[in-house]
Amino acid sequence: MPDANYTYRAIRFRLHPGTKAKRRAMLGLAGACRYVWNFYVGMMRDEYAAYGKCDFRFNSLSKRFAAYRKTAYAPWLRECSFAIVRASLKPIKTAYKNFFRDPAHCGLPRFHGKFMKEPSFPVFPDAARLKGDRLRVAKIGWMKLSRKGGNPYAECELLAKSRATKASVKIRNARADWAHKESRWVADRYDIAVLESLIIRSMTKSAKGTAEEPGRNVAAESGLNRGILASVWGRLEQNLSYKVARLEKIDPRNTSRECSECGHTDKANRKSQSLFACGNCGHSANADTNAALNILGRRECGSVPPKGGAGRGGSSGSSVRNMGGTRFADFAT
Repeated sequence: MPDANYTYRAIRFRLHPGTKAKRRAMLGLAGACRYVWNFYVGMMRDEYAAYGKCDFRFNSLSKRFAAYRKTAYAPWLRECSFAIVRASLKPIKTAYKNFFRDPAHCGLPRFHGKFMKEPSFPVFPDAARLKGDRLRVAKIGWMKLSRKGGNPYAECELLAKSRATKASVKIRNARADWAHKESRWVADRYDIAVLESLIIRSMTKSAKGTAEEPGRNVAAESGLNRGILASVWGRLEQNLSYKVARLEKIDPRNTSRECSECGHTDKANRKSQSLFACGNCGHSANADTNAALNILGRRECGSVPPKGGAGRGGSSGSSVRNMGGTRFADFAT
């Protein structure tokens, strides 16, 4: 729902195709977006009416659209940009989320009539390129762009957003590449990998909280969340799950506070983010290395060792490793 405390301002641009062929291509692309929107809005309504629920997730709709596009029912869809037509389905997810959150004020997504709505299609960096006052749309070509009133700095803003998006994609690809290479390093040397059983979604939930239960130390919590997400723990775990022979998980409780030598568990053992020093036996080590040794020990014991238990260490066919904050142990069978 729109927030009454904010002023919403629209900046409109006019696209000049330049040729009749490009104009027909633009109208065809807009028609394809409208057709696919109506097709899947109708499908979601039918599923919701029949089962009381429907899978409105964008990933699910994308897979359905990709399969439908290959059939003989609508071959003309293959003449349009796949990415742009698929992107027109994104608002379905938002509309259904709003509906389930507040059905009294938010209805189900509506159909788009050919003559009831101005022809349109989504534009984003992966499917379009902005250069000066020209815009290149996939499978259509370059077109002149002119501003219709609004902010005189809008063009610069669009260019800045485009560059920021490309930088974000580059960072995401670099993280994925790192996760693949590190998981391959492990899989080439060990048969079993053991990780802490962490619920990453819960660990990175919004630090702001809600109006009823506002968050505390929001800045610090937000920074920690960004660090966890940047470490791509989930991607690394996913890659290991199919690269190693077996992936095991152990209870993560007190792995950072327990001494890997004598088993003494105390919050005071963790001197800092990187330093571990046992107050019982004096053992000191990198905090993540000590935690990884505990993971190794718990896997070999098959359970969480009791406080003050005997010390544990890795067997000859095992090692501990700390990858981007992800602590785990490896085994060669």
